[in-house]
Amino acid sequence: MSYYQKNFFGCLLALVIALIFIHYSGLDIKFQSLFYNPGIKQWFIDKNNLTLKFIFYRLPKYLIIAYGITLIAILVKLKIKKQNIELQKKLLFLISALIFIPLIVASLKHYSHVHCPHNIYEFGGGVMHVSPLDIFKEGVFFANTGKCFPAGHASGGFALISLYFVLAHSRLKFLALFGGLSLGSIMGLYQISKGVHYLSDTIATAAISYLVCITLYKFIIGKDSAN
Repeated sequence: MSYYQKNFFGCLLALVIALIFIHYSGLDIKFQSLFYNPGIKQWFIDKNNLTLKFIFYRLPKYLIIAYGITLIAILVKLKIKKQNIELQKKLLFLISALIFIPLIVASLKHYSHVHCPHNIYEFGGGVMHVSPLDIFKEGVFFANTGKCFPAGHASGGFALISLYFVLAHSRLKFLALFGGLSLGSIMGLYQISKGVHYLSDTIATAAISYLVCITLYKFIIGKDSAN
């Protein structure tokens, strides 16, 4: 088994184990309860708070889009001048990660049976809670159209871990990995705090982002490992 295969299946196994633990421990509901006040039926963050919405929702998106446009502009310039093929590959990898990670997450969300926290009985909604693993229960996949798993907003932040794979210096690689994970987690926590996503949604998005990155790296850069 190649390094890429070990990495891919190891990450996939870790994700499944995490989802199984969350499913049987009820961690999603327990963690979500920290952000909900049942007395006044209100979430920790009001979805109508425009200031927080700009800081934690719109601004990160704008910055990530600007970052992507900058990468595309640099790649086009290098292609026109036919310069630095290796850098062109790295730029193509980074751009592909920014495109495919949110796209794959959005596609999975489209077919998701998981309802958002604010929709379920425990938090004042009108439907029963189902977890990602409830897909194996009879009728759940077709009977529910929650479209809330995994976390779409956080995918943009987690896509930045792609920088880890192309930077050479170990310190910069660590900062890229830490920065991408931190931004994705903050974006995910914002959604959790207003009842839009569960902890498992964000964890799954982080894992999917890594899996997409190592796959793109192998096929675009042509290597099994970024180390």
